[in-house]
Amino acid sequence: FDSGAAPAGVARGPARFGLVLRAATDRERRRLGVGQALVVERASGQAARAGLQPGDVVLSVNGATVASID
Repeated sequence: FDSGAAPAGVARGPARFGLVLRAATDRERRRLGVGQALVVERASGQAARAGLQPGDVVLSVNGATVASID
């Protein structure tokens, strides 16, 4: 992901995916009962067409648990 001018802890996905993600807070992870997660801040383009929307939680990508925005 290209973090560009995004605030610390927030990364923009490549434009073709249309995602802005951030690491879940400790409180969110406790509420969800997960160790690691990303939260969708904004979704447009291909991501929105796929059904992603703000507030969605990403736990894995291609079967691999997400540990960070990187």
